[in-house]
Amino acid sequence: MTATRPSTAHLAGRTPGSGPVLAVLTDGPTDMAVAAHAADLAVRTGTLLIAAATVAAGSGINPLLLQHTRTRRVHNDTTAIVARITPILHGAGVAYRRSTLLVPAGTDTLRALPVTAVRRLVDRFGAVTVVTARPLRDPTGTLQPADPHTTPGAYGPTQRAHRATHAAPAPW
Repeated sequence: MTATRPSTAHLAGRTPGSGPVLAVLTDGPTDMAVAAHAADLAVRTGTLLIAAATVAAGSGINPLLLQHTRTRRVHNDTTAIVARITPILHGAGVAYRRSTLLVPAGTDTLRALPVTAVRRLVDRFGAVTVVTARPLRDPTGTLQPADPHTTPGAYGPTQRAHRATHAAPAPW
């Protein structure tokens, strides 16, 4: 499986930069590209990045007995997935927060993500932009594919590049 280009979606009615960028990580080959693209967007808009690792909820015979074990497994899986992309986030200089996107057991997150689970996480953090490995197909129209040519401000120059080009003049 080859790495695909990350897909970006914006929430209808919200302006880029007015809330965090949500990066959905699937523990797949595209996680590095998703993290780099999301970090770039977060730096450009000056917002927080939410690194959400998808983890299957799993099923058990007795949910009360297995609650502690399941919670520990989900935490460990999330930490491991986000740890792989942490050097990219540190290199970009972006502030980020780790989170978990629980998906139903048996979901193939490398093919498609459950839009309802993603929208729940978007609502939880007030995210404005969602970066995923695959395009999100939202029948309600809440999550709309982003077009870099028609979304002003979201894809402008980075703050670092802006500071570098508008630095104090040389002393000579």
